[in-house]
Formats: sequence, C-alpha cells, structure tokens
Amino acid sequence: TSFISTNRDFIEIRQRKNMKCGISLLLVSIVTILSLTAYSFEASKPNGISLDQEALLEKQSPTQKMDLYLLIGQSNMAGRAKVLHTHQDTIPNCFLFNDQGDWTPATNPLNRYSTVRKGLSMQKLGPGYSFAMKLNEVNPEQTIGLVVNALGGSKIGSWQKGQRLYQEALSRIQAALAYGELKAILWHQGEANCDDADYLVHLIQMISDFRRDLNRPYLPFIVGQINGEYPVNAQLMDLPNHLPFTACVSSAGLQTQDKWHFNSKGQILLGQRYATALQSMSE
Repeated sequence: TSFISTNRDFIEIRQRKNMKCGISLLLVSIVTILSLTAYSFEASKPNGISLDQEALLEKQSPTQKMDLYLLIGQSNMAGRAKVLHTHQDTIPNCFLFNDQGDWTPATNPLNRYSTVRKGLSMQKLGPGYSFAMKLNEVNPEQTIGLVVNALGGSKIGSWQKGQRLYQEALSRIQAALAYGELKAILWHQGEANCDDADYLVHLIQMISDFRRDLNRPYLPFIVGQINGEYPVNAQLMDLPNHLPFTACVSSAGLQTQDKWHFNSKGQILLGQRYATALQSMSE
C-alpha cells in the first residue's frame, strides 16, 4: 500500500511539472507569434515609417497662428513634375489643409486634397513646395499653412466668381482662416488661354472678386508666366501696371518636360521666384 501511494504521488508530481512546462511553452509560442506579427506589420509600413513615428506625425498640428497661402490655377500649379527623392521630405513648420477641414504636415503632392483636382496619380511636384521651403529658410519660426486647390486643364472662365472652381477655392480658404491670416494668393494658369486677348480683363476681375469676398482689398496676388512665347505672358507681366499689390514671376529659363509643363528643376525655381516676389512686395 505504501509503495502504491508513493508511486501515485510521484505520478502526480510529474503531471504537474509537465503541465507547467506545457503552459510555459505555450506562452513562449504566443509571445513569439505576436512579436513576429508586429515586426511583419511594422516592416510593411510605407517609407520605413514606424507606428510610433506615424502616430507622432498624425498628432502634429499647428501650434500658433499661421501665415496662410492659397495656391490655385491649372496643371503646373497642381504639379506634373516628378517628385524626386530630395522632394519627399516634410516641409519644416508647414501644414497642408486637408479634405477633413484640418491640417497635416505638408508633403508632396501638395494638390492631393484639392476638391477639384483630377486623379491622385496625376498630382506631383508643383511650385508650392519650394515656395514654402524658401519662406521657411527666411523665417523658420513662422508656421505656414498651404491651401492648394488647383485643377489641370482649367480655363480662366471657370475661375470667375459664381463658377465652381472659384467658389471651391473661396470656401476652402474661408474655412482655413480660422487658423491664421491669409498673406497672399498664388496663381499659375494660362496654358488653356494662351491666345486669349481678353485674359487680363478676366484676371483683374477674378482678383478683385477674391479681395472683395475675403474683405482684404490689399491682399497680395502673385501670378506666374507659362512656358513659351504666347500673348498671355505679356498680359500676365502687365498685371502690376493695372492692379496694385500684384506681381508676376517670369518663366524665363525654366526647364520643361513637355510643351506646357515644367520639370522638377523648373518647378523648384518657379516656386522660389514666387517666394522672392512675395518678399519684395513685403519690403
């Protein structure tokens, strides 16, 4: 009887030890699976952004009243140039007005939240990137807010007051004004009106309507020439002679990738010219 009792005790001890070992192995397996799953998911994040980095990026928001800029026009403003590796960074202290009426750190393509744009895959590098980068170099402490609402192929008639493109741009910048002060409107359009003899008349009317609807009679308005020798370029350059607080940036020497569109180098230089023109108007 004593032998049987002792043997039973030994068996029960072995069973408990085996059970503990089994539980330990199960826990190790679960932890290993979870770790591998997390690693696999982390490795699949685009551009090597970790979950912690993404969460931090999403939480970033403007910390002060911003200098706001409305960027409108057709395809060169929307951006058709290739976004090179050197243009994939976040613009320092600069935010982009998104489709939720909020702000996100500004990265290319800047026209992706346009409410009137063509397909997302068509939105690439425009002048807004180097424009904001140059402003940041001059005054890195000032927060910048970009509202970009361009549409490739659009004519100036579609940008007149009462038309959809005008009303969408006006609505978006009015919503953004809760976060800062509108410093200027940047305009690049004219390819679709390259031979329009009355282009300047329509342009002056549009600028006057924006200033009136925004209650900013002295709002700076900067336009840019298109590529090539077309009548519209002379009219664009003539704008400051007809309307105060306006400026025109030249397209001279800008590299292109086709008949109408500036390439990456051309867009970088164009955006810098916009910034230089703004700074000259502020002096």
